Amino acid sequence: MIKRYKPEIRIYADNMKPIDHIRKMYGGKGSRIRAWTWEKKGHDFSKMHIKSILVNGRHLYLGSANFSKSAMGVNAECGLFFDSKEQANRFRHYLELLVNSGRLVEV
Repeated sequence: MIKRYKPEIRIYADNMKPIDHIRKMYGGKGSRIRAWTWEKKGHDFSKMHIKSILVNGRHLYLGSANFSKSAMGVNAECGLFFDSKEQANRFRHYLELLVNSGRLVEV
């Protein structure tokens, strides 16, 4: 599916681990993968706890699950998938506010 449609994938994460995981899984398959990590800005305990993936400005995942085998297969987690340009745009606007404020940094 990835090779066929070549979606733009945007990943927003607290650190590089989930980003590296997604890039390893989907990189080199024709998709453009962009990623941002959380900038603590002097607050050691600050984190981005939102797990999200935005694909082609329309498909959106928001949830509590880390992108790991245990989170996806063993733990009790919650997540929502949206197939809505409107919801994706609302969330993207929120993320753009975080990027413009320097809290999310593209990597």
